[in-house]
Amino acid sequence: MIKTYIIETDTLPDPLEQAGLMNGFPKERIEKIQRIRHPGARKQSFGAGLLIREILRKTAEKSTVQAQVRIPQQTLGQTAQQTQMQILQQGQGQISQQTLGQILQQGQILQQTQIQISQQGQGQISQQILMKTLAGTEGSAQIFYNSFGKPCLKDKVFSLSHTKNFAALSMWEETDGTEPESLEDALCPLEGKTKVLLGCDIEIMQPYNSRIARRFFTQNEYRNLEEAASEQEKASLFGRYWTRKESVMKLTGLGMALPMDVFDVCGNTAAVNREKIKDWEASVKEKPQPEYRQAVEILLNQELFFKEYRKDAYCMTVCSTKNQFAEEIVSLV
Repeated sequence: MIKTYIIETDTLPDPLEQAGLMNGFPKERIEKIQRIRHPGARKQSFGAGLLIREILRKTAEKSTVQAQVRIPQQTLGQTAQQTQMQILQQGQGQISQQTLGQILQQGQILQQTQIQISQQGQGQISQQILMKTLAGTEGSAQIFYNSFGKPCLKDKVFSLSHTKNFAALSMWEETDGTEPESLEDALCPLEGKTKVLLGCDIEIMQPYNSRIARRFFTQNEYRNLEEAASEQEKASLFGRYWTRKESVMKLTGLGMALPMDVFDVCGNTAAVNREKIKDWEASVKEKPQPEYRQAVEILLNQELFFKEYRKDAYCMTVCSTKNQFAEEIVSLV
């Protein structure tokens, strides 16, 4: 099921004014936050970073539970002191020699180990080092970015968005014990198969802008907007269409590099204009980025479903190849 989380960013501290707030953030997110001059925008990006850190935590916990890994014989042969020194040298926290010795001797499941360490108040080990040292899964929870700056994880499908005062994250979470298709598989030619792909967008409601709608939307979308009975209805519909558009564009991995008028979002699923897609494909076929080819594969072969949420004056849409959405969004504090 696809679950969506939001965090209010205007109440967050400025990450540049307090040391340590960005511990565990991907390097690219830290650098992006440091480049932002406006405090409000910086907090939005910081909120997105908090959500990324949360998904890294969930991914690490998921890996430990699913793997049910016991300590390899080679690791069992190491002394607790040697492993503790390895952690300390990398600056990733501290775990007592006694507890680490118990871990190495008993081969406990990693999640249980992490809980045990926390409960005993004997320090904390980072998810990355926990997986690397005890499970041999170095790099399994590493964020990477596609050619258009979309953050990705190898085995976790998710999407980020932020706007004034809010940041949002949508992610696939297994509810039946089965794994979805991995992101690597999702980025390969689809061959008619349904992959778990998703994109989300959250926006604060704005007055209807006829000029933007006429320029970027389909004729059908523009007509519906112009025929809306009141300015309030026009603004609401404009926000719904816009977040639907962006959620599709994020799902494909292209973002704003995908033209908005090659698909229509008036219905419950995205309606692709196949002729326009083919014309657009011909115009980008010489571009080296693989995301262009992948976007064509997705748009031509996949059904793209929408789920809309409202939060006060904000409109949010999640788009996915799976029509399995949580009914409500989850607010994080």
